[in-house]
Amino acid sequence: MVTPSGQALLDDWRVLSMTGATLVVGLGVSGTAAAEALVARGYETSVMDDSTKNWMYEWAEKLSVDFLEVPQGGDWESILQAFSQIVVSPGIPDRHPVFKAASRVGTPILDEGDLASKWDTRPRCAVTGTNGKTTVVTLVTEMLRESGVNAIAAGNTETPMVTAIDNSAADCFVIEASSFRLANSANFSATPAVWLNFAPDHLDHHYDLSSYLAAKKRIWDGIERESDGRVKSFYLMVILL
Repeated sequence: MVTPSGQALLDDWRVLSMTGATLVVGLGVSGTAAAEALVARGYETSVMDDSTKNWMYEWAEKLSVDFLEVPQGGDWESILQAFSQIVVSPGIPDRHPVFKAASRVGTPILDEGDLASKWDTRPRCAVTGTNGKTTVVTLVTEMLRESGVNAIAAGNTETPMVTAIDNSAADCFVIEASSFRLANSANFSATPAVWLNFAPDHLDHHYDLSSYLAAKKRIWDGIERESDGRVKSFYLMVILL
């Protein structure tokens, strides 16, 4: 989630190189993949999850990363100030205390896709929208493959971007860009990009409808030319205008 006080930090990510320790918050598919990718590349990494399970401790021990407990009494700042960047899993809602605490201590929030963008420069395009993302991503991926381009679907699929880039045979990536991922991304990069539609949804995750819309708009952050952006809904064009 981009807050006004944290915007400068996110803008700076465009020119920053990753240094220091990284904290991964949320150990779902994307979070575990991000932590494994960081460790594989030699980054000092710690992890945290609000709902701990036995397998998480076993996994962290095998990976040789520190498993931090959620701070008692809400003192997130004392933990976050030890890290240079925080990778937040897409399942973490806007109201989670990690966002405001990170802004207060000056630590940038990243999505796992930001890591992939730092480590891999192969072409990528993106699809967002309230409905139909998976269908269109699947269609585009298959069309590219039929054209002789080895495209890989990634993002809000079973394959996070940090996992997809390990496929050295891939020519390009087709990203399913959910609002959860877009909101947390410091430097979303994909061109061309298409926004299929927009309707009230995920209000249990975002602060409100405006926050949801703002997250979706970040699909345009990574396009190289204005002509690379496409809106596929008359109702959506009215909203944006």
